[in-house]
Amino acid sequence: MKIKITAFFTIFLLLPCFMTAAVACPPPYCGDCYWWHNGGCECRPAHCCSDSDCSPCFYGCEDCTCQPCKCWDTGDPIEKDGGLIVDDEVTLCGEKQFWADYDDYDHWTAGGASEDYPEDLLLFYWYQTLSGNPEYGTWDNSHNYNNINWQAPPCIGSVRIKDVVDDEPDEMDLTCPGTGNTRNDSPTSDEKTTTVILPEGCEHAGPHDTSIHWPHPDDDYPSPTATPFGSFSFDAATYDVDFKYDNCSWVCEISDVNAKTTILVRDPATWPGHVSVSQASDVPCDDALLAKYDLTDNDLFDDHGAPRTKYWSYAATVAHEEKHRSDWKYYYTAPLTIAIVGADSISVEINCSEPTTTNCSSVESAWYNVIKSYFDEAWEDALRAFDDPDTELDEAEMWAYMISASIEGPIAADLPGGCSP
Repeated sequence: MKIKITAFFTIFLLLPCFMTAAVACPPPYCGDCYWWHNGGCECRPAHCCSDSDCSPCFYGCEDCTCQPCKCWDTGDPIEKDGGLIVDDEVTLCGEKQFWADYDDYDHWTAGGASEDYPEDLLLFYWYQTLSGNPEYGTWDNSHNYNNINWQAPPCIGSVRIKDVVDDEPDEMDLTCPGTGNTRNDSPTSDEKTTTVILPEGCEHAGPHDTSIHWPHPDDDYPSPTATPFGSFSFDAATYDVDFKYDNCSWVCEISDVNAKTTILVRDPATWPGHVSVSQASDVPCDDALLAKYDLTDNDLFDDHGAPRTKYWSYAATVAHEEKHRSDWKYYYTAPLTIAIVGADSISVEINCSEPTTTNCSSVESAWYNVIKSYFDEAWEDALRAFDDPDTELDEAEMWAYMISASIEGPIAADLPGGCSP
């Protein structure tokens, strides 16, 4: 009996170790969905047993753990930050830099605990279409940049500038299977208008009045200060030059042509020792022969006229100077007209590679000497016609004195008989 009791006691003491050996078996006896918990001497359930046990943004169960993957959002398109940025107006051949302000950030989450916003590389393509302008501008760098230098065409009018932006998507690493997501977004675009305008100061050319004006604001007769007996003077014509825009060119327009002349005739009342007469009865008989001498031009084909030592005719002198004016106008009109027509025929095509052609003022400066030469030649031609420099005779004076004689001669013819006693 004592022996049995001892045996039972021995079995009782060994029982916990036996049971421990049976239950606390090391893996794999815990099974796929259990793990060995040393502290508890037991197999406990694992985190997962199959892929279906994992939440979204985990690609599946591996080693009893849900492994995270990247869930990429849909609907993350290329965004316009500022879109296409262009100048509303550009002058002829003006250089401008246009900008395309976009970004493309994609978004992913992984396992519900991490996220990021990686950015895709963007490619830019630039286009232009005509919208009232007959010519295109030019680009000066690759179309793959988000900014581009554009030179306006040499013609006014609008051009539509368009950018097309596409992404070059980066790899999608650790992407959750079956999501079907992609980082390849659809292209986007923007389009705006820039208008090519004329440079400042070239917007409005003056009126195209090619007529020749003959002002004489300084005429003074009778004049208390004029030199004896009178004088006629004339100036080279003044004119305005405008280069007006016309179909991608500058066309010269001459206007406001003024050929000034001036007549001065001495006031008889302010000339002591000289007597102006208009008829024979104005002469005292004591001076009849002197007056006849003074008013007689014995040679109508020279350039001297009557002696006029004391007696003269104010009216004849006015007619004399007016004859100069009419002759000068006659001789100057034709060559001046030729100069105007020649200048008006100048047309300069605008060329962006030649800076002197892109602005009306620079064109005017470049052609100044040519235009001036036309009017200088007109001046010289008129002078030669008015008084031939190759002869000793002053033809202008000869013709003017003939007019004087037509007034003075009849008065002299009536003397001495018509004098006043």
